[in-house]
Amino acid sequence: MKKYSIIIFVLLLLCIPAVTYAATGFFAGTDGDICTYFKNLYNFGVIAAGIVAAIAITIGGVFYMASGGNQERVGTAKQIILGAVGGLILILVSYVLFNTLAPNVLNCKMENIGVTLPSGGTGSTGSTGGTSKVSPTVKFDRSKALNFPRQSSQEMVNIPYHKSNCVYDGKPDSNGRKKGTVASAGCGVISTYIVLKGYGVNVSVKEVADYFVSSGYRGCDGGTQHAAFTKGVEKWGLEGKEVSFETAKNAAASGRPIIIRKTGHIMVIAGYDNGKFLVYDPEQLLNRHNKWFDEKTLKE
Repeated sequence: MKKYSIIIFVLLLLCIPAVTYAATGFFAGTDGDICTYFKNLYNFGVIAAGIVAAIAITIGGVFYMASGGNQERVGTAKQIILGAVGGLILILVSYVLFNTLAPNVLNCKMENIGVTLPSGGTGSTGSTGGTSKVSPTVKFDRSKALNFPRQSSQEMVNIPYHKSNCVYDGKPDSNGRKKGTVASAGCGVISTYIVLKGYGVNVSVKEVADYFVSSGYRGCDGGTQHAAFTKGVEKWGLEGKEVSFETAKNAAASGRPIIIRKTGHIMVIAGYDNGKFLVYDPEQLLNRHNKWFDEKTLKE
């Protein structure tokens, strides 16, 4: 019995990377992030353990019925059943503890989000007369950033967003968009573009995408790395830092934009008024761009 248990355990370990990656990327239709990956890893563990326990209970039941009164076989059957039931109890206890003590872990909610702030420097002049860096005195104008391109637009499909040493099969993602482009993985690029346009920076989506790739902020399987919104935005005279939700709320109320990541998707909070947040979402298919949300809805 121990031999079979070891074999099952090894097989489950071998399945973990494939299953969690598929749940994060293929089935969810998103590049995901480390939070989503570990959430799927936990879910896989719970499901796999539940299935194994159910099989073990069934086997134990068969052994018990076929024991014919043999005490040794009865003891073996009881041991299998009790072990499986004990495993199920441990899974249930861990799930309850997570939901009680750290619900954000299971829901994959992150309290820290990036806030973009002007850091000084008047910058140089762009080719079309606009500024290429943020002035220390300029204020964010959300009306300038309102008409941003959507990920689902054909224009974004034609903008590559991939590392040269990564392999993309050319197949569309679950939303029908070509992989390795801004359309499939560029919510971070467009969110940065939104912030820059709001500050009056003369920049294109392609320029942001190219810079993130050349600076190492684009992963093969993920979208845009978080460092792009802290260290990367310094290129345009901005300073990004991680803050709590309350600090982000105060920043939005004072007119500063926030780049927020929610379960692998990146958006911009462009304002806060009367208890609601104004969200600019690069993903048109989710139908939540340029809309006001209360705090509870935004945290879900």
